[in-house]
Amino acid sequence: MDDLSVTAPAHQIERIFDMVVAPLKGTAVTEGSLTPREEIIAAYEWAPGRCYRCGTKVDRTAVVGRLVQPTAKIPVRACENCTVRLERSRELAAERYGWPYSPGAL
Repeated sequence: MDDLSVTAPAHQIERIFDMVVAPLKGTAVTEGSLTPREEIIAAYEWAPGRCYRCGTKVDRTAVVGRLVQPTAKIPVRACENCTVRLERSRELAAERYGWPYSPGAL
């Protein structure tokens, strides 16, 4: 099942990611005010797999989404670095719009 995530249409997920991140450029949030990397990593369950964003096959990936197909829900996995980047963008969006934030909800 893990190898199915490789066939995920990453370009569609990247387009959605860009729609979320693009409005955040120029925000005043500093690195020191963000959730520590260790806390983000601790919020996920990790398993071997291939990252949909950078394409690397690593020992630690987390499920960061699911592609829903008519016959299956395909897990979308990301490596530690990409998971942290996705969480940082969520945190920045939450701060900008006044939404609550806690890691682990990708």
